[in-house]
Amino acid sequence: MSRLWWAGVLCALCFAGCSATSQPSEPAQSQTQMKPWSAPEPYSQDTDSSPESSQQSEPDSQSAENSSGIDVDLVGLSGTMMYAQMYEIMMVPEDYVGKTLRLAGQFTVYDDLDPNRLVFTVMVADALACCQQGMEFVWTGEHSYPEDYPEPGQTVVVTGRYERYDNQGMDGYRIVADSVSW
Repeated sequence: MSRLWWAGVLCALCFAGCSATSQPSEPAQSQTQMKPWSAPEPYSQDTDSSPESSQQSEPDSQSAENSSGIDVDLVGLSGTMMYAQMYEIMMVPEDYVGKTLRLAGQFTVYDDLDPNRLVFTVMVADALACCQQGMEFVWTGEHSYPEDYPEPGQTVVVTGRYERYDNQGMDGYRIVADSVSW
């Protein structure tokens, strides 16, 4: 009997909780009025606000890169950002074919399956140096290895055009380097 009584009380509470009560048709007005957000004014240390002084700022890096003919400049990026950009280039290489790239990394040399060919790469590590991406390059002009190349492991800066080529029946991608410096 007591179970039946408690079940009845529980049902009554459930129905009472779902009963229609008079709800206000409009939400209560807040005591404080909300103002729309607006961006803060940029901070400037200049006390002279003449147009001439504001035009003397540093040129932005994008226009500097475009004026030098480099489309993607990875030099000067942090290890993590350089690695992330290299990863993107490896994942969607078609977006970069024909563009001029500049990157810095560790010079490495590998033997190819073709005994008459060496593969030169620039290895880029992430910030923790646990992961690496390598990009193959060929240096235009008359250069012979090892006389005209840096020692393996040395830091190099490679600048050149990114291209697709046939690598034993598969698509390969590399930089055709106009300059290699170390």
